[in-house]
Amino acid sequence: MKLIILSFVMSLSLNLLASVAPLKKTYIDLDKVKRVSYLLASGRGIGQSTFGHAYLRFSYGEKLSKKDIVIEFVADSPPAELNYLRGVGLSFDGNYDFAVVPAPYTTVYKYHVMKEDRDLTSYVLKLTSEQVKTISSNVNQLIKGGVEMTYSFFLRNCATVVSDVFEDSLDESFNGLISVIPIGIPSKLKKNNLILEKIVDCLLYTS
Repeated sequence: MKLIILSFVMSLSLNLLASVAPLKKTYIDLDKVKRVSYLLASGRGIGQSTFGHAYLRFSYGEKLSKKDIVIEFVADSPPAELNYLRGVGLSFDGNYDFAVVPAPYTTVYKYHVMKEDRDLTSYVLKLTSEQVKTISSNVNQLIKGGVEMTYSFFLRNCATVVSDVFEDSLDESFNGLISVIPIGIPSKLKKNNLILEKIVDCLLYTS
């Protein structure tokens, strides 16, 4: 009975799969990247991804663009083979590996905003040019070599990888509960004075 309830809960809240069409082996151009943003897809109450979904957004201009590259960190599993229990480490097959998925912002926008009616909030980070390149270089290494740890919804998810990238690149601590909750990361960014600008995209407006 407990497993049935757990499966139901995970079917409502678990983001196991890449939600957008990927750009395979698309790397961040270190000579062109100007801005890095933390991109948060809002939660949907008791729907899918209750605690939001975490991305990193890379801009080649001073302002955000629909052509920006977005990087997603999700469990590597085809939809037909999705196993929610494996997503929480309760399967004999072990945990999923991570998939590092680059995609254009337009694709992410169409999926979350237009299809799912979820807000996308970009937290443009207040960084030096060297910090921008460091984050971009570290993400390129993940695109090339993958994420070393395995996926776990409760312990190692999209927010965990983003938090690790920030911690490794900015010499700031992102440990604790916020490191596994996408909607918790902005509070840490604000506390460390790392937010330059906040821009929200939704069906009604862009701010």
